[in-house]
Amino acid sequence: MPDVAFIGYPPIETAAVMSKWLKRRNVPILLDVKDLWPSIFIDAFPVMLKPFARVFLHPYFYLAKRTMRDVNGISTMSHGFLNWCLSFANKAESENDKIVRLTVSSSEVNTSELNSAKMWWHKLGVRNDSPKLFFTGTFSTAFDFDPIYIAAKAMDDCQFILCGHGPCLDKTRELMKDLSNVVFPGWIDRGQMESLANMSIASLAPYKNVKNFTLNIPNKIVDSLMLGLPILSPLKGEVAALIKSNKVGYTYSDNMPLSDCIQSLLNNDKLQKKMSENAKKLYDEEFEFDKVYDSLVDHLEDMVKK
Repeated sequence: MPDVAFIGYPPIETAAVMSKWLKRRNVPILLDVKDLWPSIFIDAFPVMLKPFARVFLHPYFYLAKRTMRDVNGISTMSHGFLNWCLSFANKAESENDKIVRLTVSSSEVNTSELNSAKMWWHKLGVRNDSPKLFFTGTFSTAFDFDPIYIAAKAMDDCQFILCGHGPCLDKTRELMKDLSNVVFPGWIDRGQMESLANMSIASLAPYKNVKNFTLNIPNKIVDSLMLGLPILSPLKGEVAALIKSNKVGYTYSDNMPLSDCIQSLLNNDKLQKKMSENAKKLYDEEFEFDKVYDSLVDHLEDMVKK
């Protein structure tokens, strides 16, 4: 019998079965919630069909709420996510609840790898001779590249490097086809990403403003902090608050277009460097891999002692 259980959520069914079995045996449980299942499924339906979708998905809502109520504590990536979980389950906050930041291990890239990556970028026409901004990730419906197109069209002295693969890559290529300052290098490895970051003034995180992201600190935000780069993102909520309170970038919008955010960095080199320093400092303090997981292990051990 385990001393304590750490259960990933979703999937709903697995979490529900495991939590029920463990609760009967008085094993303390920490449920790690990474997505707003099943509520997020309702958002995909047109307004007229949402009530029917809710009825159809009722068993999942029942299982999800029961699971969150049965566990001793909930861990999530942000306070917004935790508040959603507590509200969804109609449950009071507990000392067993914990914020566990989404993070990645920052493996070392040696000088030889960086030099090779730099030469690889040069062959693609990406050199350290103009301001650069980059995105790296999966081209999917989670992102809106229209503001990047508008900014790239208006700022032909800047280079925009959009890295990765995905179902929306062809659509994004078509959108940018007339812009010579936009580069699509495909998937890149860690050395190539660090080399590109060393040449860039900021990273782009063009997430759509949906609840699953506005309540969260998504992985592209964490990547930017780890690389020590200012973040340019339209996300409201948790990310906007993080950017503002820590001075690690800009939140662009209709009132503050992406091009204006970029221009602010171009006009003030000291500001860009300060935001970069702030980003790395924030990563080291709150998102550093070993620090995050050491804290999680301590929390699980405390749950056993209680």
